[in-house]
This record gives sequence, C-alpha cells and structure tokens, in this order.
Amino acid sequence: NCLKGNHALFFTQDLGQNWKLISRNVNHVEWPFNIAQIESGIPTTRIYATLMYAKSPPRLIYTDDFFRNTTLLVENCLQFKLRAYYLFAMQSGEDYITNMLVSNLPDKFSVFYKTMFPFQKVRSEEFHILDTSENAVFVFVKENIGAPYGNLYISDSTGIRYTLSLSHVLSQASIGADFMKANGLEGVYVANALDDKAVKEFNAQNEEEEEEEEEWGDEERDEETGRSGTRKKLKKNIVLDNIHTYITFNKGGSWRYIMPPKVDSKKKVISCPGNEDCSLHLHLRKLTTVPFLSHKNAHGIILALGNTGKTLNTEARSNVYLSRDGGVNWEEAVKGPNVYDIADHGGLIVRTRLYRLNKETSDISYSWNEGLTWEKLRLSAQNITIQDIFTEPDSSTQYFLIRADAYETDDDEASTKKYTTMFSLNFEGLHQRACKGADTPGVGDSDFELWSPYDGRHGQPCLLGRRISYSRRKREAECYNGIKFERPMNIETCKCTEEDYECDFGFVRKDRLSNSPCIAQINISYAPPAVCIGSYTVTNGYRKVAGDTCQGGIIPVSYTHLRAHETREDLVCRLLLEKKKN
Repeated sequence: NCLKGNHALFFTQDLGQNWKLISRNVNHVEWPFNIAQIESGIPTTRIYATLMYAKSPPRLIYTDDFFRNTTLLVENCLQFKLRAYYLFAMQSGEDYITNMLVSNLPDKFSVFYKTMFPFQKVRSEEFHILDTSENAVFVFVKENIGAPYGNLYISDSTGIRYTLSLSHVLSQASIGADFMKANGLEGVYVANALDDKAVKEFNAQNEEEEEEEEEWGDEERDEETGRSGTRKKLKKNIVLDNIHTYITFNKGGSWRYIMPPKVDSKKKVISCPGNEDCSLHLHLRKLTTVPFLSHKNAHGIILALGNTGKTLNTEARSNVYLSRDGGVNWEEAVKGPNVYDIADHGGLIVRTRLYRLNKETSDISYSWNEGLTWEKLRLSAQNITIQDIFTEPDSSTQYFLIRADAYETDDDEASTKKYTTMFSLNFEGLHQRACKGADTPGVGDSDFELWSPYDGRHGQPCLLGRRISYSRRKREAECYNGIKFERPMNIETCKCTEEDYECDFGFVRKDRLSNSPCIAQINISYAPPAVCIGSYTVTNGYRKVAGDTCQGGIIPVSYTHLRAHETREDLVCRLLLEKKKN
C-alpha cells in the first residue's frame, strides 16, 4: 500500500541494527524534538501521525508510548504540519472544501481553532505553510487552482486570523511560493510576484482556452492541439516576462521594490530609480539553481543572483548582488551568474562561475572583505566542472567543500569518463591573527563596528519596534572571527511608526507597495453583540505586527474602545445605548 500513502511504521533503539513494527496504516508521521516543546512539558516520546483505515476518514492522533495508546486530535484530517510553536491540520469539509485548523504550543497542541481567512473555499493542497519563525505564520494559498501564482497571507500571533500580505506571488512546486527569509534578521522577507496587468493577461488567455474546449472532429482536433501548444507558450511567456521582486522589513505589513546599486562592479553608473519602471530583481528559488543566500551568523549579509530592470531576467543573464545591511542597499559584486557560499560569520565568501555557462574551470575566487576585492585560487591542474560550494550550516568555520565533475580519458583517447570529486578548502591560514575588540566596536584599534538593521526610511535604525546593535567585523579588517566568536548585541525599544502596523483581518492596503490606508476587503460587521450591556470594540483596520515591541510614537487607532478600563468580558454596548438616547 505504499503507493497509496498507507505505510507501516517502525522504530529502532540501536542505531538501525534492529527495527520494531509499532503501527500500520500510517499516512504521515512527525516525531518532534524541539527545545521549546520539551520545555512546555510535551514528552520527548510524543509522536504525531495521521492514521487511515478502510472505510474510515483519516484521523490525526498523538501517542506518548509508541502507539500502545493513542489520543484523537482531529477527525477527517487530510494532512498536518508541525512547527516549533504551531500544529496545523487540514480538515476536509463539505463539497471538497478544506478548513485549516491550528493549535498553539501554550495549549500543548491539544486544542484546535478554525483559522479565519478573507476567503471561504480552498482545497487542502492549496495551503502551504511557508514560515513560522517569528511568532506569526506566513501561508501561501492558491485560490485560483492551476494558476502559477497565489496569495501570501500573514497571521496574528495566535496563527488564527489572517490578512492578505502580498498578492500574485509566484508559486514554487516544492515549497509553495518563490519566497525567502533573510536569516539572522527579524522581519525581512523577499518574494517574487506578478504584476496586476500580467495576471489579467494570463486569466484572459485561460478564459479563451476554456471557451474553445468543445467537441472537435479529427482534423479540427489536430488544429486545436496546435493552438493549445501556442497558447501554453504564450501563457508561459506572460509569466516569465513579468516577474517582480519585492522586499518587506516589517514581516509582510508592507512591501516595496528593491533599490538597485548606483554603479555596477565596473563602476559604471546604473540609471535605475527603484520603482515600477526599474528596480533590482532577484532569483530566489523557482527559476535558479543558485538560491538567495543568507546565514543566521552573518547578520545583514545577503547574496543573490539578479538584474536591474523592469522585470526579472533569466539566470543566464544575471549578476551577483550583495547587501551588507539586510537588503536596504545593494551592490553588484561580480558580473555574470556564479555559485557561492559564506563562511567565518560573513568574513569569507567563495564563488565561481556557474557551471552550466562555463563548462570547464579549475579556479575559484574568494573575498575576505565582503566582495570589495577577489583573489583567484586554482583547485586542480586539470579542467573540472564545479557543481556546488558548501560550508557548514552555521557559517562559522573557515572551511569549504567544493563538489565538481572531473574527466578521465582512456589511453587510446577513444572515450572520456566523467566522475565526481570533492575538494576541501581551509582558509585558516589566510590571516595570521584573530579579530580583536568585539566588545568595544568602533573604539580605538577595534576590528569591529556597530551595526543596527533598519528599513532605510526612518531616522531611527529600528526593525519591529526595537533597535538591535550588532558588533560585526569591519569590512576591510584583515583578521578572522573564528568558530567560537559570539557576536555581542544590545537591544533598545523604539517609538512606533507606520512600519510597525499591518492591516487587520478583512482589510488590505489600498496600494500593496506602500503604507497606504487599510481598506475593508470583506463586509465587516459593526453590529453590537447579542448580549449588549454597555460598550464594545470594533476594528478600525489596523493591528500591530506580531512580535513588534515598539512603544509610543505614531499609534494608528486599531480599535474603537468604549469604557476601556473594563475587561474584554465586561465590555458592553454603551454606543448602542447612547445612540438610542439621541
């Protein structure tokens, strides 16, 4: 039954030497081992699974004793997703409609709530949980089944109420959407999306295609097949020719175009204002073999392939771009597409020409000053094809692995054999001394500087209501951070600005690429509750971004409060009573 998705589940206690059957009819299983979950009291032996039995709907259960006993969580559960602080379940409803349920870690994933979206009818396979790392949930939803795009929604801190963050985001088969987080920074995300005009053109082609789907004779069928192929090519070009890259610095509360560099890597002026006519566009996941790269231990440093212009070009026509301030400002690091990785907490970058465009090379280039200069290093006396560059996930060492294809010719030169080889690079001898002065950045002969991430538009360098000051190595300091380097940082609370607020449930920005007013997307009821004794609250369309800690400053009126000194349970309908008096 493996092809049907029903599996037998085994476990081992001796590193795989012996296996024991513990359950059959398992469709999907998760065995979490998360520190936050353990600290909340969830047993380390807890296993979540969906079980499917003949003539019975799938059920989400958990067990703490390897299936000797099970506890039912959700009936009719088509699939589930477990994250550090959330457990999601897709529950089938009537007419093939799916409800997304969510449970929170404070409830120990025992109580489920139905999520609230501005739409009502979606199939289970059209939900994709993209990110839950910052006390909120990014969900990608394909409301138009079969379209190459969907909508990006962001939740409140409970994961229950969702509002539209960005529309027409490009879909990506393996993860849902062409969407990336800037690791090591809070609130910074990048997405590729289609503009409104391209979506209208794509949908118009779809409608014409549906109208032409009628009964055809053999000759007409052959002719229609040719037209169908032409139309598919046209629709594909509509998508590929109209991809734009957007960035957010407030966790999806608002999005903007990416500002391009002022000059290229040859110091030639780039005339591009950073608006809808011309901005910087980046390859993230979908149309590239070299994804958008950032590391949690290399704060602020981002590498990506891309181009300046009206829309995103193909990978073959891209260059390497680098940001060292979390995506606010960018510079062209090198011409042409490259494969790359970052090590030594951002202090070392290794790259080489993308293999598909340069069949044979034996050289790599490295930079110890974040792309200001590059030095070449020959790996092999024979020509090789470099496929990829790796370092360890934390980007804290000075070691790299290079995977490459090498070629061996027979003695009679009648044939050539290809084989894969690995190279290990150790840059520990590049600089003779360790960096000094991490605790006194910017003072005296310290090799470090203070840097605070921000969105580039306000006087105070803040993100999500706080100013985080990191101590990081100066760009041109000839020293290494080392694997044991711990980055000192300081956190201060900021005053609130418009960037600290997003639209509340049922509201959207009038202009998706600005902090324009939030307008109602669905009918919002302002009627008093059934039991009405004094005053009640109604939304004015805004809510603070989940996890934002700002205080004072600009405070959009999120709710109309009456008798705010009362508890939420005691709020009563004074508005209604005053209306009756008047």
